[in-house]
Amino acid sequence: MAKILEINHSTISRYRAAAAAAGYIILLHQYEDTELSPEFLPGLQASMPEESDKYIIRYGTIQRQLPDRIFSSIKLKYRNNRSP
Repeated sequence: MAKILEINHSTISRYRAAAAAAGYIILLHQYEDTELSPEFLPGLQASMPEESDKYIIRYGTIQRQLPDRIFSSIKLKYRNNRSP
């Protein structure tokens, strides 16, 4: 989205957080379970430094962060044109 709007990534993150706090969007964080124990995290980060920030420890296993799913909570209503 930052490339499309030509705005910094940090600004997009702030806008997204503000929209979620105001109730305009719903953010769902997604994770992929690798089923590895936390002791393997330093080795995993060393072997893949370009993706090292995507791996976190959650619920006692290493999980890979996937892109968030964003749902809009704005409902648009359309009016029918009335005949005179």
